[in-house]
Amino acid sequence: MSTITVLGAGAMGSAICTPLADAGWDVRLWGTWLDDHLLDAIERGENHPRTNQPFAQGVTLYRSSELDEALAGADTVIVSVASVGVEQVVKMALPGIVKAEALMVTSKGFLEFDNGDVLLLPDSIRRIAADEGYDNLPPIIAVAGPVKANECAAREPTATILGARTSTSPSSTRAQFAPTTTPSRPPTTRPAWKSALP
Repeated sequence: MSTITVLGAGAMGSAICTPLADAGWDVRLWGTWLDDHLLDAIERGENHPRTNQPFAQGVTLYRSSELDEALAGADTVIVSVASVGVEQVVKMALPGIVKAEALMVTSKGFLEFDNGDVLLLPDSIRRIAADEGYDNLPPIIAVAGPVKANECAAREPTATILGARTSTSPSSTRAQFAPTTTPSRPPTTRPAWKSALP
């Protein structure tokens, strides 16, 4: 079984664990130093405070002090923290990220560098890695919506767009994440008003 480590236990980080666990992956969720209250709620069996949905079964939780353990042997790493935290989390996680086969990024936005450059997050991660002496990043795959965290956590029908600039095919990545089991919640039917549309 392949292992995916999600960095960030906020709304999207925790939500993306649901389809990954449903697809049969070994999923790990690492919470930053700002996520302790979220992990506490999950451990008490409560709904996730940001999505108000139950947390996925079978996901292993890691506290901020357990980053090395969370990354050990991960085949894929997913960065899912607020854009203001991307630089610090990536710097901390680089030793594990470079050992993975793929790096996915659900975080949105830009980073501004001291020289005035403003870069999209995948390009920012490449620059951070180079500045830290890492030139062996795995392919970076940007994950975009219109998926919303609460819909993802609730197994609602939604859509995700994957983009990469390397030879790693987003369609092959999509196939890797396809569920191996039937979702526990049947898809909703098309509303009547949409049936009238061409």
